[in-house]
Amino acid sequence: MTPGEPFELSVELDCVSWRFAAGHRIRLSIANADWPNVWPTPEPATSQIHRGAGRPSQLMIPTVSGEPTGRAPDFRPAPTAPISHAESITRPVWRVERDALSGEARTRYYFDYSVRVSPNTVIRRSYEFEGHVDPKTPSQASARGRHHSTIERPSGTISATSNVSVRGSSTRFHVTIELNVEVDGARRHQRRWTESIPRRLV
Repeated sequence: MTPGEPFELSVELDCVSWRFAAGHRIRLSIANADWPNVWPTPEPATSQIHRGAGRPSQLMIPTVSGEPTGRAPDFRPAPTAPISHAESITRPVWRVERDALSGEARTRYYFDYSVRVSPNTVIRRSYEFEGHVDPKTPSQASARGRHHSTIERPSGTISATSNVSVRGSSTRFHVTIELNVEVDGARRHQRRWTESIPRRLV
């Protein structure tokens, strides 16, 4: 694509169905980024949607006419009511913050849980994610993740912790992975991986 020149692009939407009531409207939102679901491109980008008879842009939505021929499913209540996140002992965290002056965005996600898989075995796990991106320098976006897992038995406790860090540049992704395994508090295994991966159309 040449900057500044129109380019015809077709984007397929995911499968979805919806019945619109009379008077309802559809809004189409278009963005160049979807952080942290998709890693940002190295350079900031601005897109322009062309409208009019000469360069028409359109949203094509297939429709189904008439009444449905299939039988509507019978949704029965669950045998047990799920516990609300607000009622958890440790409340999960899903936070997105944006600096009003710089535009920098930070995302943090955290949750943990414990489960007894047998009378003598308890498994505890925790997950954590943090991401950062500056719209002025999207190539330098970064993300960090951590996973901690513990198996508790009368005979002892085994725990493993993994840390993953991804830092971007204009040409590469720099990845670091660390793994630590402990048995009854004593370190049994430790390993570290580092790799620099070229950015290829990402």
